[in-house]
Amino acid sequence: MCKQRTCKSIAEQATIEVQKNEIYHRSRLIRSQRKFLFYRAALSTYFLVWFITQNTAVELPKHYIYLTTWGETLLNIYFTSAFGLSIYFYMCHEEVEKQQKGMIKIILWICELFRIFSWDVGIMLSIAYWVLLRTDLNPYSWHCHLINSISIIADLIITDTQVKLYQFIWTIGIGCVFLLHSMILFFVSDRVDYQIIYEETLDWGNYPQRSLLLCVIVVLFFIPIVHLGVYTIQRRRDRMLDRAGFKHLNPPVVIVSNHTHDSEGISISDISYAMPQ
Repeated sequence: MCKQRTCKSIAEQATIEVQKNEIYHRSRLIRSQRKFLFYRAALSTYFLVWFITQNTAVELPKHYIYLTTWGETLLNIYFTSAFGLSIYFYMCHEEVEKQQKGMIKIILWICELFRIFSWDVGIMLSIAYWVLLRTDLNPYSWHCHLINSISIIADLIITDTQVKLYQFIWTIGIGCVFLLHSMILFFVSDRVDYQIIYEETLDWGNYPQRSLLLCVIVVLFFIPIVHLGVYTIQRRRDRMLDRAGFKHLNPPVVIVSNHTHDSEGISISDISYAMPQ
């Protein structure tokens, strides 16, 4: 029974559940829907323009041999879809805004999936770059491997997104896909660019065993540690807001029922609390 409960708890913490609609158009820190929409617009527009600019300057097939580009692609998909959902919930009727069914539920699920991917991969890439590589200390590298992570941490703090402990399983999946993609390019192509992605680090041509070991360590050990950091920041953020007096978007609703009178004729009510859906 204990093992069953443990497995069930892990499964619940690993599943992707659709976040509440409210997190896409307001938060405890930005309660105004209009201001929150502006925040989403600024964030998604900035990174989309940057992404398009750098893709026009680099050969696309070569560009996608780098995990950095994968991380930026995932981040742009998340920011753009979250911005689209902000527009939708800002413009729709209040009753529609509370619904989660049909196509909108599918879109919410996909957005949450890419949120998990982009947050874990983005922060992991920044740490890995500055620890292992640091190849070119130029504005481009600073932007790709620092600004992205700053925006992710800012989004984690500003929004009310709830992070589950074992959702790193999904990020491990995308890491395995990149590893498979990189190895296929190495075996089917004779281009040096596809064999030596990062010299002496992810270098299939000269150091295949070292490259494979590094990938296994990053995917199976580093990604869970990064996700644990994201989970911890989110939990501490919620506690700090609670202590600072920032109210939840949906406070408990007081339901009064069953009026009775005591022996002295004073009216007594049974009070219960229900969290709104």
